[in-house]
Amino acid sequence: MKDLATRIGQLMEQRGWTAYKLAEKAGLKDTTVYSLFDKKKCNPTFATLVAIADAFEITLSELFVEEIKDPNSFMISQKYDALSDKSKEIIDFLLKKLD
Repeated sequence: MKDLATRIGQLMEQRGWTAYKLAEKAGLKDTTVYSLFDKKKCNPTFATLVAIADAFEITLSELFVEEIKDPNSFMISQKYDALSDKSKEIIDFLLKKLD
C-alpha cells in the first residue's frame, strides 16, 4: 500500500479535486488537508480520516486499501465492523471455540 498522502492524492486526482475542494467536501480546514501531504506534520486524527473517507464516499477501509483482493472477506469485515460490541464479543468467543 502506498502511503496515506499518495492514496489521498490519487483519490483527489481521480475526482479532479484540489486540496481545498477536499477540505470543503470533508468539512475540514484546508490547512488540515495540506498537512496530510507534509510528512513532518502528517498525523491525522481518526475523525479527520473518517471525514475524508466520507467526502470521497468510500469506507475507511477503502481509504487504506487500493484494491480488494478477496471481496467476500472484505464484505464480512465490513459487516463485522458494523456490529455492536456485544455481538462482536459473541462472534469472537465462537471463533475461539472453533480453534
